[in-house]
Amino acid sequence: MAAAPAAGRPGLKRKRSELDGDANLDEDGMRLVFPFLDAGRAQEQRALLEATEKRVRASKPRRECILYIARKRKNCGAEAVRGSEYCGNHDPSRPSCPFDKNHRVALEHMATHIKRCGPQLGKSLAEIDGAVASLPQRPTRERAPTADDVLSGSDDGEGAPGRRGASAADTTALELVRVYEDDAVVVVSKPSGLRSVVGIDTTIPSVQSLLGPSGALIVHRLDAPTSGALLLAKSKSAHASMSRAFASRAVQKVYAAVVHGVVGADEETIVTGMRRAQGSTFMYETCDVLDADAKVTITLVRVLARDAAAGLTLVALYPTTGRSHQLRVHMHSRGHAICGDDIYKSADGARLDVPLQLHAASLLFPHPTTRDVVVCQVPLPPHWLLRPD
Repeated sequence: MAAAPAAGRPGLKRKRSELDGDANLDEDGMRLVFPFLDAGRAQEQRALLEATEKRVRASKPRRECILYIARKRKNCGAEAVRGSEYCGNHDPSRPSCPFDKNHRVALEHMATHIKRCGPQLGKSLAEIDGAVASLPQRPTRERAPTADDVLSGSDDGEGAPGRRGASAADTTALELVRVYEDDAVVVVSKPSGLRSVVGIDTTIPSVQSLLGPSGALIVHRLDAPTSGALLLAKSKSAHASMSRAFASRAVQKVYAAVVHGVVGADEETIVTGMRRAQGSTFMYETCDVLDADAKVTITLVRVLARDAAAGLTLVALYPTTGRSHQLRVHMHSRGHAICGDDIYKSADGARLDVPLQLHAASLLFPHPTTRDVVVCQVPLPPHWLLRPD
């Protein structure tokens, strides 16, 4: 039996043993400031994801073919051909053909697809060019990726240039509040500027290092400049259970963000593909979900408050998927970059004089041992530019 949570810790809401209970009511019967989606709406978001992924799976053979040719073109250099050139100039039966057998087979598949496409030929060739440009680049000496750059089951990656997190000298200024803790898990309120995990430079503090030698295991991650609720497991069995919960989308997360501009629609669901930005080792960009190198991403955006005079909007973000930098890229793609984001910043008037205005406000998860539903909400940091009405 998991130990009862300590009383009086900020942001804590008691565990609920019934899944059909109203998780948006706190202990005093007041609604949460950043509420979770109701069961019906959450199911709609999951159904949308399943339908989109079904479309993507149907196009998998073509996408794999495009990616294969893109990789061959990248490796072959000037000797590689485009699909259209193959149709008129390439004869796989010729002994003098300069392409190896695997390359020829891939080109034959592509030629068959191009023949079927007809008017869409140009898009197929453009996809090959785009896939070549977006293939991962080798890290440069100036900025080698760290373990924090690769994200699993989370909504934002960390370690990108710009805001690198606190130095060892800043450790005393970072306060790590334990929002919820028992024998199996711990939820902490991560301040902006603190990494989630220990990187290559072990002198830079992280949540793991500040928790000490307890052996806490990261279940998901937050970007270094992102603040809010972060869940860690205290044992391998709890870690495995929580990883399954994230994979099955049994965990709900609500993010608060202050964005540039006045968002018009009260609610919007963003469905896009995402891929590595061309020529970058850490940035991402949106694309069509059926592009060869795309990863499906879905975020529900709800407006909570608008300040027309300041040109700011407070939104609640509900990610159905969890890709690196997903929330930041989605808001930037809609012309409403998150304030304080020095990577995905707005074209003009960007507010970079404040920490990143992205906060993991609410977290709901099934407990790994009791299966009770644990709900935590972490208050907004004091530096927030716009608060709920």
